[in-house]
Amino acid sequence: LYETDFGRCYLATQTILKNYRNIAGEALIMACTKEAYNDYGAHYHIVKLLGWLKYTPAYPILIEALYNQEPQFQKSRTAAAIALGELGQKQAISKLKDCMETTIWELKYAALISLEKLGSNSGWEMAANDQDWIIQAKVARQRATGKPIHNLMINNSEFENDSR
Repeated sequence: LYETDFGRCYLATQTILKNYRNIAGEALIMACTKEAYNDYGAHYHIVKLLGWLKYTPAYPILIEALYNQEPQFQKSRTAAAIALGELGQKQAISKLKDCMETTIWELKYAALISLEKLGSNSGWEMAANDQDWIIQAKVARQRATGKPIHNLMINNSEFENDSR
């Protein structure tokens, strides 16, 4: 996860999900607190993994990542928003709603996905008059189709039950 080649990092994340799912959460939290806080690439991949693993003890780390405004950690903010939706903890709703006030469209989009996944429609109300065209388009599509946007998220369930 500490590579500059994100292709290798992606392969590493898939290996962790497939082979180390039961022990990875604790190790990832340790790595995040000891090393990844300095390495924005590794931090991003760790945040993603914690969400994919649905590792609920990571909640405080994900909240910290969500609010980290250092420019090099912007990808981690979006990953944290998505990861919080994966955890399924409704206490994240107010934190995700805070993200709808940002000017960063990627973060707003991720917050919308997670708010919906957590059963909250408040993101749609907040996004209805958003200035970003992509957020406006997403709201219009959701209103027209009524289909949830969180179905577009990456599904790692094939790694959960793979016995190879």
